Amino acid sequence: MIPLRLELTNFLSYRQTAVLDFNSIHLACISGLNGAGKSSILDAITWALFGKSRSKSDDDVVNRLAILEEGTAEVKFTFILEGNAYRVVRRKRFGKSGALEFQVASGDDHWKTLSESKMRETQIAIEQLLRMNYDTFTNASFLLQGKADEFTTKTPGRRKEILADLLGVSQWDRYKEAAAARRKEEEGRMQLLQGQLAEIEAELAEEEERKTLLAAAQAELATISERRAVKEQLLQQARQTETAVKQQRQLVQTMQQNLQREQRKLHDLQQTAAQRQQEQTAYQAILAEAATITADYAAWQEADSTLQIWQNKADAYNRLQQAKRPFELTLTQERSRLEQQQRELEKRQREVAAARDEQQTVTQQLAAGQSQLAQLETDLSALAEQEQAWQSARDELHRLQSEHKLLAQQVDQLQGQAKRIEALRQEETAVTQNQQAAQTRLTDLTAQLAALAVQRDQYSRSLADRDSLEADQPRLREQMNKLKERIDRLTTEVGGSCPLCGQPLSEAHRQDVLAELQTEGKELGDRFRINKERLAALVQEVADLEKQLKRLPQVERDQQAQQQRLAQAEAKLAEIAQTIAAWEADEAPRLAQLTAQFADDAALQAQQQQVNQLATAVQEKVRLEKAQQTQQRHVSTLSARLTELDRLITTWDKEGEAQLAQVAETLLAKTYASDAQTELARLDAEAVALAYDNAAHEAVRATRNALAEAAPRYQQLQQAEAAVKPLQDSLLELQQRIAEQEQSVAELTTQQETAVSQLDTLTANSGELRTIEDEVYELRETESIRQRTVGAAQ
Repeated sequence: MIPLRLELTNFLSYRQTAVLDFNSIHLACISGLNGAGKSSILDAITWALFGKSRSKSDDDVVNRLAILEEGTAEVKFTFILEGNAYRVVRRKRFGKSGALEFQVASGDDHWKTLSESKMRETQIAIEQLLRMNYDTFTNASFLLQGKADEFTTKTPGRRKEILADLLGVSQWDRYKEAAAARRKEEEGRMQLLQGQLAEIEAELAEEEERKTLLAAAQAELATISERRAVKEQLLQQARQTETAVKQQRQLVQTMQQNLQREQRKLHDLQQTAAQRQQEQTAYQAILAEAATITADYAAWQEADSTLQIWQNKADAYNRLQQAKRPFELTLTQERSRLEQQQRELEKRQREVAAARDEQQTVTQQLAAGQSQLAQLETDLSALAEQEQAWQSARDELHRLQSEHKLLAQQVDQLQGQAKRIEALRQEETAVTQNQQAAQTRLTDLTAQLAALAVQRDQYSRSLADRDSLEADQPRLREQMNKLKERIDRLTTEVGGSCPLCGQPLSEAHRQDVLAELQTEGKELGDRFRINKERLAALVQEVADLEKQLKRLPQVERDQQAQQQRLAQAEAKLAEIAQTIAAWEADEAPRLAQLTAQFADDAALQAQQQQVNQLATAVQEKVRLEKAQQTQQRHVSTLSARLTELDRLITTWDKEGEAQLAQVAETLLAKTYASDAQTELARLDAEAVALAYDNAAHEAVRATRNALAEAAPRYQQLQQAEAAVKPLQDSLLELQQRIAEQEQSVAELTTQQETAVSQLDTLTANSGELRTIEDEVYELRETESIRQRTVGAAQ
């Protein structure tokens, strides 16, 4: 396969269409920075040919920007194989199924499609053309990035399959299977021909008997043929009769349909005539009441005119009532406002009366509260000195407690260090054991490395010997072959000169030279066999040494690990020894000293007792201070309330009482909203002048409603007068058409009955058709059997 052209669109990092033309290129190197798209070019080739690449799925090969625009990834790959140009086009849209086209060049810029009906079948066709699949391609002709050892890491069985595909061995297996199938087919045909030949020879032995049977069979066949001809003539006549029956039955059906259609027309005309007759009767009934309908209509017109006059007055009266509503609303709102103001002022009047009574009570409570507050201040002054002494004692107690707490923290810290020192002593024992184990293991590994070094030297010598013998053996074989050729030439030569040295070839000379050549051949053969045995031993020895030397990297890694382990153990032991020495020199004596100080708490206990004794007086002072604060809040509340009551009473005496008297007088005299009252009076006068009577209006309305049917009845009378004459003419025409239609139905009935009678006659004469057909069928079957019998006999 020789690549010619590669086109990439929306494929991996290639957003725009990129074209690579391989014409006139024999060796190419693709170079560029990381991520420039070098590997994408090779991925495009494998994806086009096999639908596979380094990406996990086909969706991953679509360019990310193209996905946002719903673009399609497309790769076109053109190549030459066995003198023909082929093109593979593969497309994929994100989240959709892909498309695959396979084409072959059929002329200038013309391509013939080789695609199958299904994408999978097209892929199989491509792989059959290339004679390799994706695995074979990537293990032989193409190395994936980061997978150069793809072939070597496969199992032996898989490597054998790939090599077989590359060398075409599998193709010879298919040839072998095809040849075996063809051989089996030909052997079957040979057996069939042999069987037919045996049957023919057996039949030739029965020739006379078969001639007799043939004559009898021919006579019987002639009789059956004559009977079949007679029956077929009868069958033709019966079928003609059957055809006439079918035609007559079709005629009867057509006439029946025509008769039904004419009967429906007659029925429709009769229904129309009945409807027109009902309409005429209704119109005549309306015309009989013409005088009454005319009088009622005149009375309805008069009542309607009178009702319109009263309706006009009602509309004017309603407009006046509508005009009064804003003024009535203004009057109502003003009266409601004054009444609400009166209720609020009366409420304040009651509140002021209650405030006058509350004023006396609050004045008395305020005097008693101030007296209690003075007594509390006296008692608190007496307790101030005791509180000062308690405060000093408590400060001293806090100082002693802080010092004791600090001692406890220091003791805890040192005790924690003591526990860590003890843990270090235990760890020191474990690390010492680990150091000894590492030293022992290191000594063993050093001995193993020394032994492997000896084996490595031996391996190098054995490998050199093996290579030398492998190179020497072909040379020895070639010398032996040449020597054998010289012996053969000397043995077969008769007379003349010696083919080896050119001297006259006598028998003595022949034997001398042969003896010399055979001796030299024996030495070469012995040397070749010795070398072969030595080479076999060296091959085994090299294999054994290679097996042993495979352990060398692991042993070296183990030695390095043990050396690191030993160094870490020694460093850890030094660190532990230094830490323990520092503890025993400084921190251990200090822990003993601080523990003794912490146990002596006599001064702390004495100070605590003194604070408890002074705390009683302080608690009493706290109680008195809370009582003082409560009493102060109570006195402040009473003072504020008394001030509020004074303000409320003073404000009412100055303003509220006069406002209440004025509002009550205004409501009693109705002197509010004077403009609205004036407009209401004017509108009431206009309503009286209008003289609208609602009872008279309703009476006229009832009269007109009682005559509501007069107008529709008058319209019906006008319609009846206009429709009577055309309706009479229409009835006469319908009666004439009904008579004609009845005559047509009678004629069609007679014709249909005649056709039915003829059909019955024909049907009675065609009953033997099925019997004749059965007889003809049986005779034809019998004739066919006899013909095969005659054919077999012939």
